[in-house]
Amino acid sequence: MTFEELLEKDGRIVYTNKGVSMLPLLREGKDIMHIETLQEKPKVYDAVLFKRPGVVGRGLMSCIA
Repeated sequence: MTFEELLEKDGRIVYTNKGVSMLPLLREGKDIMHIETLQEKPKVYDAVLFKRPGVVGRGLMSCIA
């Protein structure tokens, strides 16, 4: 299932990240993310998951600065 399908079905995703691009906020294999549908405008230091146009089943996570 894609991220979108999981969010639609369950309302949230529990996931671990891969890679080092979110260091030191998220550490590969050590941190668990709880991703939920956005209910309000993101604040500074929130991590958000973006849908990438043309890429199925993968998102882009970024920290709001």
